Amino acid sequence: MIKISIVKAGNIATSTVIDIILDERAHREDIMIRTFGTGSKMQLEYIKEVVEIAVAIDPDLLIFVGPNISSKRNIETANILKELNMPIILIGDAKDLKITEILDSFNIGYIILEGDPLLGAKRAILDSTEMVLFNANILKVLSVSGTIRLLQHELNKVITSLKDKGIHLPKIIVSSDLALQYAGIKNPYAHAKAKAAYEMNILVHKLNYQGCFVLKKKDEYIPCVISAHELAESAADLAQTARNIEKINDSILRDPHDRFGQILKKTSLYEDLSVI
Repeated sequence: MIKISIVKAGNIATSTVIDIILDERAHREDIMIRTFGTGSKMQLEYIKEVVEIAVAIDPDLLIFVGPNISSKRNIETANILKELNMPIILIGDAKDLKITEILDSFNIGYIILEGDPLLGAKRAILDSTEMVLFNANILKVLSVSGTIRLLQHELNKVITSLKDKGIHLPKIIVSSDLALQYAGIKNPYAHAKAKAAYEMNILVHKLNYQGCFVLKKKDEYIPCVISAHELAESAADLAQTARNIEKINDSILRDPHDRFGQILKKTSLYEDLSVI
């Protein structure tokens, strides 16, 4: 059995599901997942403490998930992680993609999600309800666009390599085109809508970054971040439309795990599942 520790430092939309997408029906017998987190805070001392707890169970793989992995704080975190002498994967967004050079030199794997954007963390618009709605909208786009399936398949490749006593670490930047390769969408209009939704998520990130860190006047940053959240809602609606088209065509790709971790597949509702 492969033991996996997942450390969540702060939050991106993917953080909320990263552990359960690997065992969606709680039936897998080949992996054991334990999840540890710092809540919404990301101070380095909190991260150090949680990482120490996560490695105490002697995992075969450590997955670290959080926002802005190119920040100074997270580069310092990567320096801590590289000393652990175990397979490590960082999952997050990144404002500065030069972080990949640092992670390559540390032999740390990464999956950078361009479509998992920063939320508009301004008190004027963000309460708990708005935060949850935002993340729900982002997750819908990531699901329909193929991003969640990409994470599922790429992390399973790592698990398989560990079973075979090897180490395969992903080094992936997830653009809309790459995500859509995993989506399994057949209809060209549904494909275009899903791609558009992912690209809208990227724009959401740019708007929220401006609103949170660049604009200083209230009458500038409020319309900026609220427009980003409205755009996220529209992207989710567009993604749902894409999925509904696939439902009409009875061409929804479904790929659950069996209890041994193999990924099964079917594309019609009543057909039998088969091993990929």
